[in-house]
Amino acid sequence: MRYKFTSSLLLTAFVALPSLLAEPTQLENNHVELHRREAITIYMFFSAFSEEYDDVNFKILPICEGDNIVEKRSFKDDFVNEIKKRGTGRYNTNEWFRLTKAPHDNLPEGCYAKTDAPRTSRGAELKPYTSIVTGLWGAGTKVYIPELEGRAMDNGQTHNGCVEVADELTSIDVIEFYVFAADRLKFFLDFNSINPVPGAECEVLNYDY
Repeated sequence: MRYKFTSSLLLTAFVALPSLLAEPTQLENNHVELHRREAITIYMFFSAFSEEYDDVNFKILPICEGDNIVEKRSFKDDFVNEIKKRGTGRYNTNEWFRLTKAPHDNLPEGCYAKTDAPRTSRGAELKPYTSIVTGLWGAGTKVYIPELEGRAMDNGQTHNGCVEVADELTSIDVIEFYVFAADRLKFFLDFNSINPVPGAECEVLNYDY
């Protein structure tokens, strides 16, 4: 489902798999200034969770290490369809997987690796409510977003506005914000205007989820 808002900066709540293939730009400051004047699209994305599905049908997913398939596992059909879209997912409450190879003719379901936490396709950890992926700034950059500060969430905590770039995108007019699970989207749907401050001296907190 796609949500659009009319504002000085466009927010689209939509789930997108980060391409995560970019090299850091040499013109970051110029890009940031350009896209403050133009529209920045914010995508909110989340992981797949097998416990959300009661499917009795199963599919086989290949588990890979590098370029080699080391195992084939049976997963709920609906979970397989969801993790292909999300790129990361948790099975039976304790096993995390990430997409390492996109689906193609020889691997129609893609290929996946076991992980210890939600991670991007390149392996960067995704932390709920504080991880972003973007082509605007390099990985590890802290960014203060004033419109996030004070935002209440269902964990009883409020956001301090500080996020961190977990991984990089090829696009320089997109910020993807990780919210962990689909039911967390509702806390950010009116998040429709941002004035990001990259390189901020702020503290990235660990929020309950």
